[in-house]
Amino acid sequence: MGTSAPIDITDCHFFAEPATARQRQYEALRAFFLDGLTSKEVAHRFSYSHGAFRVLCHDFRRGLLPQFFATTRPGPREQPKKSKARDQVLALRKRNYSIYDISRALKLKQQGNFRDLIDMPADVTISDHEVKVRFHRRAHLPILLASGLIDKPVPVPWWDGRPLRLAEQAAPSSRVSPFPVRGN
Repeated sequence: MGTSAPIDITDCHFFAEPATARQRQYEALRAFFLDGLTSKEVAHRFSYSHGAFRVLCHDFRRGLLPQFFATTRPGPREQPKKSKARDQVLALRKRNYSIYDISRALKLKQQGNFRDLIDMPADVTISDHEVKVRFHRRAHLPILLASGLIDKPVPVPWWDGRPLRLAEQAAPSSRVSPFPVRGN
């Protein structure tokens, strides 16, 4: 009998001929305790020996049988990854990000690219004309390389228009001092 098949109420084989051992125990105990049948009648009807049915009654009275109708335990109400992403999406929507911008931001956050960029070893040279960030040779720069900002000056308004130049270091021997050296 499938779970979606309706039960014919006029045909009571479901109760008279239990399909599982647990249902058979339940129906036998119900017939004995509620319907008032003798233990011999119940044992015969549900194919128990008289002694086996008495042991079943003994165990039932002492609470040694597992529950007949197990209650389901609800699973977790939250999904941590989805809940975290939902909070991020809502925050980005409040800042008027488009769906595409949100998708891009979540992917970047998931990959941890910004954190990796901040933690990247580099030498910074500040002069009167520009600010130059030279990333060490072994630094992993896929985002910067894809952006096209390497060796291209980008003016920064709060630095009085002084450009920021991002660069890769050619070789370890050509390290630039982090402090500018000025001539006399």
